[in-house]
Amino acid sequence: MTITIALDAMGGDHGPTVVVPAALAVLKKRANLQLILVGKPDVLTQELARHGVTETAALRIHPASQSVAMDEPPA
Repeated sequence: MTITIALDAMGGDHGPTVVVPAALAVLKKRANLQLILVGKPDVLTQELARHGVTETAALRIHPASQSVAMDEPPA
């Protein structure tokens, strides 16, 4: 059974520089996993390239039209 998980790749304190390597690490361990990185495609493509990776069937990018910065109020 394949499991698909969408990740907010722009979130957290360090955004894609932490999320992308973590996503790549878990994909190496779980053959039945598909990840969708949600965020700014240009930023995510660049971060994947830094790791020598492109989109695959198991790792896709889904564009987000908005993002919330760490200093913005939750509302």
